[in-house]
Amino acid sequence: TIRIREKQIPLVSSDRSTIFSYDRFGALRILNRLRPDLYNLGDVSPFAPSKFAIGNRRMAWSSGGSNRTIHVINAEQEKRVLGDHGEQVEMLAVSPDDRYVVSGGTQLRLWDLKDDTSVLLASFPKPVRHLAFVGQTLFCATAEGKVHRLELPSGKAELVGEHGALLRGMVGVVVDPKGRWFATSGVRQRVYLHDLQSGQKRLLSEGKKGARGLAASPDGEFLAMSVADSEVQIVSALAEREPVVLQTRERREDLAFPAFSSDGRSLVMSSEHLGVRLWSDWQNKPEESRVLAANDDTSFPVFSPDGRLIVAPGGDSGFTSVWEVATGQRRDIKGSSTSMQAQYWPAGN
Repeated sequence: TIRIREKQIPLVSSDRSTIFSYDRFGALRILNRLRPDLYNLGDVSPFAPSKFAIGNRRMAWSSGGSNRTIHVINAEQEKRVLGDHGEQVEMLAVSPDDRYVVSGGTQLRLWDLKDDTSVLLASFPKPVRHLAFVGQTLFCATAEGKVHRLELPSGKAELVGEHGALLRGMVGVVVDPKGRWFATSGVRQRVYLHDLQSGQKRLLSEGKKGARGLAASPDGEFLAMSVADSEVQIVSALAEREPVVLQTRERREDLAFPAFSSDGRSLVMSSEHLGVRLWSDWQNKPEESRVLAANDDTSFPVFSPDGRLIVAPGGDSGFTSVWEVATGQRRDIKGSSTSMQAQYWPAGN
């Protein structure tokens, strides 16, 4: 199955030099220094690699007729095949130290790149929908709404929370970068914040549409969620205070997929048919925002680590759009087909 319309989360390299992407025909490419030149890393298969994840100096992806073969590549562009996951891969994660790759479907498998071994960590009734590392701790959320915490490499696991309904796909979970809480959004339009220290679950939102995206601030102090067509709420994750509400003048703008800058000061979201909307100082000036226009249906925008760029894939147009935050100037980098996913690689050069 070739997933043409699937949209996934982009990231940005620390020196703003490299965008790593693939197209739906399986071609892995490097877009170097934001030029339109495409450096092809190789066609891994005639099928789209359905998932990939980036660590510090390594990236992992799945490919093959049923998306079950796991590959890795390092910053020097040395590739290797890890092996067969055993079923279709739904999610991947790379540990911060680049030693481990975790692949998840209904089974969760750990690949040790140092010892060149793999082990089955767990099996679930429903497939994995989210994987996130916090140090050597792995958070794993399944489609049925259960979130597990696993210590690596032992694989010791505990159930740390339940949403109570099916999760909203890949946008349904976000984990505090410091591992103190996580938030879930379900198909029944409820958003919960789960406090891992107290074990309590707090209802944050209960609307007609539910949250179309969740984001944790880099310091873990705040949670951003899109709760209505033209409204965003930013909630204090560690204290029960009134949320900061960001609104736009457009009545039905369809905001989604929030992302914080690395200093937590700015917030960007996709704005359907407009491009992306940017709040440069959401805490002090929540009423001030601007649209960075695009040609097509952009999604999952992210900041570069230095906050000077915003990048978002452009759907069926095949473009990846790059904006200079200071000037709003946009540059479109043309891929060979549908722009499904773009990520900045921290060690890319």
